[in-house]
Parts: sequence; C-alpha cells; structure tokens
Amino acid sequence: MTQLFHKDNLTKIHKNNFILIALFFSLAMMYRFTNVEPVNPLDLSFWLDDQIKLVPWTVLIYHSWYPTLFLIMYFLKDDKYDREYIMALFIVKSLCILTFILLPSVVSIREDIVPRTFYEKLIMLTYKMDNPYNGFPSSHVACAVVAYHYTNNKGFIGKFFQVQMVLIILSTMTTKQHIVADCIGGILYAYVVLNIIIPKLREYDLTLFDPTI
Repeated sequence: MTQLFHKDNLTKIHKNNFILIALFFSLAMMYRFTNVEPVNPLDLSFWLDDQIKLVPWTVLIYHSWYPTLFLIMYFLKDDKYDREYIMALFIVKSLCILTFILLPSVVSIREDIVPRTFYEKLIMLTYKMDNPYNGFPSSHVACAVVAYHYTNNKGFIGKFFQVQMVLIILSTMTTKQHIVADCIGGILYAYVVLNIIIPKLREYDLTLFDPTI
C-alpha cells in the first residue's frame, strides 16, 4: 500500500497549496468580523445540551484544532490529494461563514465559571476572545470531519489524526463552545462538501487539483 504520510513533506509543499492555505486562514480573520451580537439570533439548544457537562481540561483538545489541521496538510504525501484536502477545508469553512452572516445563531449554554484552575482560566479566556455567536454550523466540527475523511485508511498516523478529530468534535460540546445542533450542522456541511462539491470539482478537473501547475 502506498504510504500517504511522509516526513519529506515537512520540507516541501507546493506553491499553489500555500495559496490555498493562506486563503483558508484568511477566513479566520473574516470570522472575527462576523462574531458580533446579531439581531434575533437563533437558539438551537435543547434538553440534551444541558446533560453534557463542562469538562475544563478538554479546552486543550479544542485549541489543538488549527495545529492539527495544519499538520495534516504537511503529512499528506500526495500533492494532489493534499491540495484537495485544503480545498475542501476552504469550501466548508466558507459555507460556515456564509451561514453565520445569513442565519446567525447563539450558543446560550455557557456556564458561569469561577476560574480556579489553569483549565478554567483558559476556558474563560476562550469565552472572552470568542463571543457566543457563529454557533451553527460548527466550523470546528465541519473541518474535523473533512480531516477525518482525508486521513481515512492511511496507516498509524492517519488513525492518530482521526482519533484527534473525534476528540476535537467532542470537545466543542464539553467546553460549551457549541451545542449538539451545531455539531450536527457541521457534520452535514462536511458531508455536502465531500460528497457533492468536491466530486463535481474533480469532474471539471480544475487546475487547482493539478500538481504540475
């Protein structure tokens, strides 16, 4: 079986991939502009959200999201496959931000914390930096599902990344950063990108997927 993870990729990545990476991370700046209090935001929380307990130490897993997504970009061996992964991340993140603008929502389940431990202080800092809006769909979950898909059946390192993605999805709820509906939405958005949009792009054989260009 061809190994799709290789240490040589730590020193080599295609220039067009850098463009896609820059576009993806530029969306983080756009997120900041949309993460303000909207008029009449949707509250999609329900009884199950109240049953999920706050687990402060999982905030470390939650914040491993960006580094892990970036590591996968480097470890995917096939340049065309890597570019498709980055493109999928960019598309699903863009769809999430478009939804934040057109259909704003609120995460109403955050708990009042008296920060005593390091983890509780980190959660409080997270809450201060990230307003309780832009909840549905969870871009954390959507991108994690995309990453899970592209690391499927890729050996030990792929399994490691997949476990990390599952933990990140769970951490969005155990940190009270997202509710169950947000996570379901993130999964559905990723499904649409992976099963409808990306296959269509493959049909048209876009130059972004051509590693020789």
